[in-house]
Amino acid sequence: MAIVVNSRFGFRYFGDIEKKIFHDLYNEKHDCRINSIISSNKGVRFEPDTEEQAIKEGYKKCELCLK
Repeated sequence: MAIVVNSRFGFRYFGDIEKKIFHDLYNEKHDCRINSIISSNKGVRFEPDTEEQAIKEGYKKCELCLK
């Protein structure tokens, strides 16, 4: 289940609701623009906090931090 967040702490995988892309916060790149996503209230975390859950919910991997 995707849960809207207003922080980047306490989880690893982070999704952009608008673009349906998810990121790995442990391997974040500058161009991922996580802070921008959070400040626009378009960020989610996944429960459970796994790549598989993000994909199950229809999100695609970020080409920068999840190669």
